[in-house]
Amino acid sequence: PLHRPSSISDGASITAPLPGLVTKLFVQEGDVIKVGQKVLMLEAMKMENEVNATSEGMVIDIRHKEGDSVNQGDVLILLKPVEG
Repeated sequence: PLHRPSSISDGASITAPLPGLVTKLFVQEGDVIKVGQKVLMLEAMKMENEVNATSEGMVIDIRHKEGDSVNQGDVLILLKPVEG
């Protein structure tokens, strides 16, 4: 099995706020995102919930694709800080 760290020491991650199904991704690897930017849509209990970035940086890894089920606290996206 592939080892994927839950976070990186000099970066940040965006985690699932609740269990659900990833229905839409709004970013891709290499995108630079800002705090509050919509990154994906999560369906939980028949309601769509926007997941917004909690920190800024460059998307270096998207851990789940559309159609994947996630649990609360799962790492969805890994970010790398972007210098000025």
